[in-house]
Amino acid sequence: KTLLNTVRNIQLIQIDDGEIWYKGIIFNLDSMNLNDYLERFNKIVIDINIDGLPISKSSSSKFWPILGRLVWSKNEPFIISIYKGNKDPNIQDFLHSFVREIEYLQENGYIRNG
Repeated sequence: KTLLNTVRNIQLIQIDDGEIWYKGIIFNLDSMNLNDYLERFNKIVIDINIDGLPISKSSSSKFWPILGRLVWSKNEPFIISIYKGNKDPNIQDFLHSFVREIEYLQENGYIRNG
């Protein structure tokens, strides 16, 4: 880690013609101060946004981020995952880790680390 606690080892998952970096919902929630939010709302509700965008006009490369944001919060959106490739990702491969984490959270709930 650096001075700003930036992760140095980034694990990329190769799919199709691109790669995915998956940070996750739980990792993001663990890094937030949720005390006021949970005291006020008693549950965590997250808006999810997924959309592809070109990296530049002169390249065929695309980003497909999965973003989350706490509902009823003024917090900035957080990155759950990013796909980068020269074509749209295979949707099943792209959403695999995300869907598994959502299923885990629905079944087990969120337990704060630390």
